[in-house]
Amino acid sequence: MSSHDRPRSNHPSSSHRGRDDRPPQQSSPGDRVKTNCFLVKRLPSKVYHQYTEIQPQVKIFLKRQQLVRKLETTVAPDVFPSPPIYDGDKLVFVFEELRLPGGVSGVFSVPLGNGPAGTYTVRIMKTAGQPINFGHLLGRISNRQYPAEIARTTNLLQLLIKQLPNESSPNNARAYFTSEGRQVINRRGAGFELWQGFHQSVRPTIDKLLVNVDTTVTAMYQSGSAVSVAMAYLGVSNVRDLALHQDDRDFRALERHMKGLKILVQSLEPYRTKTIAGLVPSADMYKFDWKGREVTVKDYFQLAHNITLKYRGIIGVRLATPKTGTHNVQIVPLERCEIKAGQFYRRPIPDEFRDSVISFATKRPQERLNTILTHPEGPLMNYTTSHYVQQSGMSISQEPFTVRGNLLEPPKIVTSENATDPRKGAWKISRFDRPASLGTWAAVSLCQGLHEQELAQILQGFKRCCIDLGMTVEDPGMVLQGNNQNPEKALDHVYNEAKRRMDEDSFRKLFIVVVIPRRSLRSRVKFWADVRKGVRTQCLLEEKIKRANDMYWRNVALKVNARLGGRNFRVFSNVMTHFGEGPAIIMGADVGHPGPGVQRPTIAGLTYSVDRYAKSYHAITQIQDPRLETLRHLADMAEKAFIDFLQLNSKRDGTSAVPERVFFFRDGVSEGEFAKIGLWEIQELVKGFEAAWGKYLEVLEKSRVKVRLPLKPPVPKITYVVVGKRHHVAFFPERDSPANDGKTGNCKAGFVVDMELANPLSPIGDFYLQSHEAIQGTSRSSHYTIVQDDNGLGVQGLEQLAFSLCHLYTRSTRSVSIPAPVYYADLVCRRLACHVPPDTVFDTVSEASGPETVPLEAWAQEFRPIHENVRRSMYFL
Repeated sequence: MSSHDRPRSNHPSSSHRGRDDRPPQQSSPGDRVKTNCFLVKRLPSKVYHQYTEIQPQVKIFLKRQQLVRKLETTVAPDVFPSPPIYDGDKLVFVFEELRLPGGVSGVFSVPLGNGPAGTYTVRIMKTAGQPINFGHLLGRISNRQYPAEIARTTNLLQLLIKQLPNESSPNNARAYFTSEGRQVINRRGAGFELWQGFHQSVRPTIDKLLVNVDTTVTAMYQSGSAVSVAMAYLGVSNVRDLALHQDDRDFRALERHMKGLKILVQSLEPYRTKTIAGLVPSADMYKFDWKGREVTVKDYFQLAHNITLKYRGIIGVRLATPKTGTHNVQIVPLERCEIKAGQFYRRPIPDEFRDSVISFATKRPQERLNTILTHPEGPLMNYTTSHYVQQSGMSISQEPFTVRGNLLEPPKIVTSENATDPRKGAWKISRFDRPASLGTWAAVSLCQGLHEQELAQILQGFKRCCIDLGMTVEDPGMVLQGNNQNPEKALDHVYNEAKRRMDEDSFRKLFIVVVIPRRSLRSRVKFWADVRKGVRTQCLLEEKIKRANDMYWRNVALKVNARLGGRNFRVFSNVMTHFGEGPAIIMGADVGHPGPGVQRPTIAGLTYSVDRYAKSYHAITQIQDPRLETLRHLADMAEKAFIDFLQLNSKRDGTSAVPERVFFFRDGVSEGEFAKIGLWEIQELVKGFEAAWGKYLEVLEKSRVKVRLPLKPPVPKITYVVVGKRHHVAFFPERDSPANDGKTGNCKAGFVVDMELANPLSPIGDFYLQSHEAIQGTSRSSHYTIVQDDNGLGVQGLEQLAFSLCHLYTRSTRSVSIPAPVYYADLVCRRLACHVPPDTVFDTVSEASGPETVPLEAWAQEFRPIHENVRRSMYFL
């Protein structure tokens, strides 16, 4: 079957268009470009049998892998006639049935440590499921048959290609990592090193299977000599600086950093792996009983191991032991410890090191592709040497798969003065489309070294830039310096003074520019402004404004004008003209999950357009259970959004702006959940509209406004699209290709692929759109999957709509990588700390944290909605 013979949707609605009956659009033919996908030339010829499960359940991923490996190689090698493929959880696959002592099951004792505590009882049993045969896979994919079997079979393919590197390299559920070329961040407070890794996944297309290979980066705890690591973390160059007392700040910080790390103790032969339980001061002088007498650690190493310690009075480590009590404490001098390599860094990367991470991860397209193709520990090398792949009969091409794409024509950028065509994904504006007025405003410095007079002088650059862009700007009515330890005091003073001086209308428009010394203060300022007082604010970093140029102030003006209700620019394209022909809403939705081990709820954000240009957006935020992918409160959020839209757009002549069309762009959904989550959320959207309709009628009945309304709620047509930005497909144009941007080696903005990489299992259709021009590194396209399309735009129509929306991000004069409403929803989901009082504990990190440990009711009581005075604004910019 060729890629042009894609099966059409079986959806009963005629508005759900296939790929061949879509409306024409403005685009130009592209060229064939390479991808980081590789063709599966031959599927496995072996039939695999499935066994479950490892009992009792072992929580630690690495330990589960070690159990199966040791069971196969040491405890019961005769049971395994062929190498087992382990999924890291409950299932084991083999192409020759296991020779279990009980026929279909077996119980084994597997030692992983010393003594009974380190021995696990493992039970393996053959499942009742049918053996996995790859012979029917491509036919089932093309015909969209037996989706559960397709998932089971493709999952096994992924396990086959991952098994060898997972056995020999540090890995997680997403990728494996290699120490070759690692970069140590040797700065105070870092304590980690950057490793390169490789992601692998099997992706179905119309008539073939592809393996997607990509580079990735992770942080590992810094490895090597524990003394060197400790000195680097504290930023000291003299070992004597490690002679710390227990109440020293550096001692506590270093203990938090090193606690739980695996180390090799160099006095033990062979070296044994131990775990750091804590630190102790003056480890060499620590006393304990040995052979009936009291000795120091220093004397013990000399007498027992003939080792003379080099360093006196410095800290040592306290080892974790299976027993408790002071008599079982084990102390080891720091100089005899080596921190094992390949331990994943468990904490968020501090802001001051993010640039180092970005620099390490950034690769130009050709460099990235070369790494994939030639890295000695890369997946392509493994495919030719892995006995798991070779024995299965599977064969994977070593050449990148090529695809043909199109280049979409960008929309025009429109302001009150002119219309311009973006060049290389960017444009300039000399005047805002609808400039706002900044009349009643003040400035507050929360920086010790930035006084009122200097701040007033610096802000003249901001004022000049805003005026150049068409805004009406007065001098600030008040400039004040406050204390960053108590920012609310200075802000309250400005607020109260403004309230005393101004009339009610002017006071409601109060705007405050707040200069902060560090980013962490922003959420505290925003809670005071957006939640408590209802005041529009713009936070500026001290380090940025002291070296600000015209470009910086223009970027600030873009945010300020939009926050004040102005409109920076519009876009003109055929699809946006069609959007403005009748009442319609564009929505963006996302969920923001807490980081690993962080005890926070998930935050759900919904943004929605309120004007015919889809340029102005309002937002609604809710919290929900951690890790919950669906928007639990979507019906309630949609109800509020529809009511807001109806109230803002109903006209004075009695015409109601009942939305006829809804375009819903959803971020944050994993591929396996598209249909399930999408269909549920579509139902919630309908419920929200019907509830909004009823409340809107009640409001009208109580008012004197007469509006012409239909007899029953006209449920809008809904188009629901999932926007995926966390996928790993990348495009690599040849140097002379029309798709090459001619500068970075990436594809031009507007490059779209919708055929040869199409997923036959997507509900209606899907496409990859690279909507932005790269500044550095390799551009990442976004993957759009259409779940429902009642509005009948089809794949190409939605490509054009998405591309236009990527030019509507009001904070930027460049096209962005995802549609503006999705970007706004992402911004909203980062603002949990802006909705809770500053003294709320929301940074707790625990290894055992999980959904059950987060007190959602307590969080709900602390969570505050946005103040009514700023709710109908783009406060989230």
